[in-house]
Amino acid sequence: MVNMSAIDITDTLLQQYAKLSPEDLKRTPAEPPLDLHPQAAEMFVKMAEHAVHHIGIGSADYEDYTVPVTGLALTNCLVACEKATITPSFENPLRPDPWVRETFIQQLMAELNLEQAARLRHGIWTCWYDPQSDRAHHRLTRRRRQSALLLLDKLAQPNLLQRLLGRSLQDLSLDELCHVLMASPEVLYFVTRTDPAGWTKFESAIGVNTEEMAALAGFLVFLSFAADTVGHSYWYDEPFLAKLWDIYVQAYPQYKPISSTLLIKAVSGFSMAPSEAAKTLMNPPFFRLYDKFLRNPCFLKAHNLVAGMLIIAIRRHERAWNETLGSSLARAADTLGSMLPQTPRLKVTVRRNYSGGDVDLALYDTQTRELLLCEVKTVYDKHRTDSLLHRFEEAKVNVSRAVSQLRSTERTIASGHLTMKQLFGIDAPPPSRVHMALLTWFDPIDITMETPDEDILSLNFATFLWLVQESVGDVQMLAVAISELRNIWALALLRPLDLGQPELTADVEVQSSLLDKRASLATLPLSPMTRRIILQMQTVDDVMSDGEASPWISYLEDTRSVLAGR
Repeated sequence: MVNMSAIDITDTLLQQYAKLSPEDLKRTPAEPPLDLHPQAAEMFVKMAEHAVHHIGIGSADYEDYTVPVTGLALTNCLVACEKATITPSFENPLRPDPWVRETFIQQLMAELNLEQAARLRHGIWTCWYDPQSDRAHHRLTRRRRQSALLLLDKLAQPNLLQRLLGRSLQDLSLDELCHVLMASPEVLYFVTRTDPAGWTKFESAIGVNTEEMAALAGFLVFLSFAADTVGHSYWYDEPFLAKLWDIYVQAYPQYKPISSTLLIKAVSGFSMAPSEAAKTLMNPPFFRLYDKFLRNPCFLKAHNLVAGMLIIAIRRHERAWNETLGSSLARAADTLGSMLPQTPRLKVTVRRNYSGGDVDLALYDTQTRELLLCEVKTVYDKHRTDSLLHRFEEAKVNVSRAVSQLRSTERTIASGHLTMKQLFGIDAPPPSRVHMALLTWFDPIDITMETPDEDILSLNFATFLWLVQESVGDVQMLAVAISELRNIWALALLRPLDLGQPELTADVEVQSSLLDKRASLATLPLSPMTRRIILQMQTVDDVMSDGEASPWISYLEDTRSVLAGR
């Protein structure tokens, strides 16, 4: 925690960042040397794979990085290979040459600098300086802390998938379960079921259907496993892919109707030249280079696989998307509304227009007379990096416009110009209280936290559905639980932070997925529904022995302060 003697230097750092020109923080792909190593491309990929592996196991050497950040660095390295005029070698490289190693590290550090700048600029971090220890300390603000509400995603997503499959995940074999979680086309449910005709037209435009996307997603997992087991190269040509596909469909015969020709067409459709990937800041499953396919080790963990392919399809066929699903995704509110529990007390309405505005989704509790207004945004963060988060919030979600619409509807109801009869078709008194929420597709992110619009709740579709089910239609209970859960934060650890300046030592708070001790949580003034939910979540009790010294940083006092101010 921050010592009493520490000084908040956040504003000072922001002033220094403000002096930088846009060029200083611009991504710059690597330029090839004249003597670029013929195996440089696969050397870069292997370095990225090494980083991804160590990120996955929590290695201290890679704690500052995420898989999407590593993917951006890899892409900028491979641009050098695309520009080079060398004759490449596809022999398996045993180790990176000095230029490859140095360039990869430089690109990683450049991405890390962008991430750190964004965290300060967007209020994700505050920075303190302790003159006694001569050390800088980066503290996580409420803006992007991992809360109990966001941790619920790990329960809600499998629950939603099970519901869409119509089959318990417990009934699946381990192999089937892994395949469903990684490659199920049900992840696109809110797109494909919202406008089936539009989706069919979009499939026709991109030349690949949902089943083929799911098949490719599963095949990518198989390729990674096969490479780890047998030692395959990251390079693939069409005959080799066809051979591996024939092996794959023996294990998953449901994909036998998909020929190797169709599979290779899908691979080509979702591959990108490094320069295209660098320009669009995307992580493709394969890089198209030297007339071969170079598998991207970052794709598997940068995003949901099927959703990651949808990102590329939309980018490649933007006009087709805009003419089909891009103009009909407001109907996702219908799909979401149809999945809510049917109880006598809960009234649901979707896509209601009124003079001066519209309502995407609304829930009215006839017993408590409390109303929940929801803006539904069928969008997701295609980058998943802090340096590019503004693109999601501003361009995709358009938070300011969504908030404005919610507040306008709230005022119209308060003025009496929008009644429950107009919204729900029922003779009911005006609401005793109006709650508002911003719902996004599947990213577990709380967009409005620690903003001027924090009174507006923010959560994804799966968590929303799970919580409405838990509340059994009690809107008051639902709203209170969401508000409480978003203000209970997971514990953090303090670890060294590499600022690239040996003369300046620093550390940063890094959150776990563990809540405080159950005995401590029991002292909070929480609603019964919230208490039931956090009992299902992991706490530090699950990993620490009694009497063991605690290295954890707790935000429990912040929680008490927020709850006391309700």
